[in-house]
Amino acid sequence: GGAIEHTMSRFWLLLLFAVTVGFCQVPIPDRRLRMIFSAEHKSDLPGFAKLLKEHPGTINIASAYCYSLGVVTENTTLLPDNFCWDYFTKPVQALQPKIHIHPIIQMGGDNAIVNFGRAEVFVKLFVPEALKYNYSGYFMDVEFHGDKHYHEAERYHEFLHVFGSALHQHNISLTVLSRSDNSHATPISIINVTGGVDAFVVEESSRNWKEVIAFIKALTYHYRNKAGTLLYPNGDLNSKYFIQSIFQAMTDVHAQELAFFANFHDMGDVWFPEMRNWLQGRPNATYTEPVF
Repeated sequence: GGAIEHTMSRFWLLLLFAVTVGFCQVPIPDRRLRMIFSAEHKSDLPGFAKLLKEHPGTINIASAYCYSLGVVTENTTLLPDNFCWDYFTKPVQALQPKIHIHPIIQMGGDNAIVNFGRAEVFVKLFVPEALKYNYSGYFMDVEFHGDKHYHEAERYHEFLHVFGSALHQHNISLTVLSRSDNSHATPISIINVTGGVDAFVVEESSRNWKEVIAFIKALTYHYRNKAGTLLYPNGDLNSKYFIQSIFQAMTDVHAQELAFFANFHDMGDVWFPEMRNWLQGRPNATYTEPVF
């Protein structure tokens, strides 16, 4: 009896905490299509803005690796990346319909672990930066495996809470990339007990379209509007039937984010009409299942 009562008490405390801080997140689009440009694709940024202009309404969030960090201190300054501003932020912000800019903050290894204790420094650095460049959010890519260092994962939890809560005071969102569904450090394990994170995106590297759809359905079932799936859209994933099926599945389970860790050159024109239809809530096309 005592064990049950203790468990129930802990459940209600966690629920109260989630209710207290879990609904202070800033508004983000109900349906989100995010294009993520990796560092090795940086030379493609001019072409990226050009393609977005040629295909309006295809995505509504754009992210690029604009901030790669070592250990931050009170003396750290953010050196402006003129290439990122000139060829990514500035031209994308000029497009219509509006595309939200969520630049990526990247850190990893021992640097990340040290930085977990310096959330206030991040606030001083990145809040003014967002206001200066009119960012509507940040996207964090943290290379850190908390399942091996649980106490460090707790510090990561606190870091996200402090940093994200400060961003929210200025209506700036925080999304976090996760590469594992089985780690204490991923947002998946802490999304219900922190008010700092608005959403998280989980990487799915499978090239099997049925596995991808099953992953999206399971992720959405467990985490609802907090979760998004990150794909590498090339090869077999570029078939019209897969694309139709994936957006149909997302509509069926009310999934709210799909991200692409690639560029438009990998995707081919078959993606664009379906992306626009899904973003605008229109029915997607229907194709015949291919025979393999």
